[in-house]
Amino acid sequence: TDIGAYLNVTDQFQTGRLNATGSVFKIEADPDNTYASTALAFTTDGTEHMRIDSSGNVGIGTANPSATLDVIGGGSGKVASFKSGAANINDYAGITIHSQTVTNVDWYGSEIRSINTASTPSSLNPRLGFFTQDTNTYLPSGRTEKMSIDGRGNVKIGNNYNY
Repeated sequence: TDIGAYLNVTDQFQTGRLNATGSVFKIEADPDNTYASTALAFTTDGTEHMRIDSSGNVGIGTANPSATLDVIGGGSGKVASFKSGAANINDYAGITIHSQTVTNVDWYGSEIRSINTASTPSSLNPRLGFFTQDTNTYLPSGRTEKMSIDGRGNVKIGNNYNY
């Protein structure tokens, strides 16, 4: 109940800490930086499912992440699922990739969007749109759709998106 209180969990080699400071709750592995290459692992039923290594890389399905986010789904099938509440015409769910962020503004990006072409929930008929940064622009508003694939498999490249 004390401000700045923490709980240490220690064995003969490592210390882990649960720490509450103000509005931040922390789970810390090796909080005093005693050991090199300490990781924080998340397990269920005795099996590790996620790990944050000492460099900050997050691995899901791998104990040795080789990128900032490294996801291994194992076998064939869906590895990730992204969902939104998009239910109206032109609403979308998407993934944005940025090469630079300046003052919390994502510059120089590209997007892949699933865009609804109808507004009836039973037949939203989404198309897949590919957006890239326009020439001589850097802000998100400067991204336009360069290619799309509709529900019938028609591919449109360029400025004409009428099916």
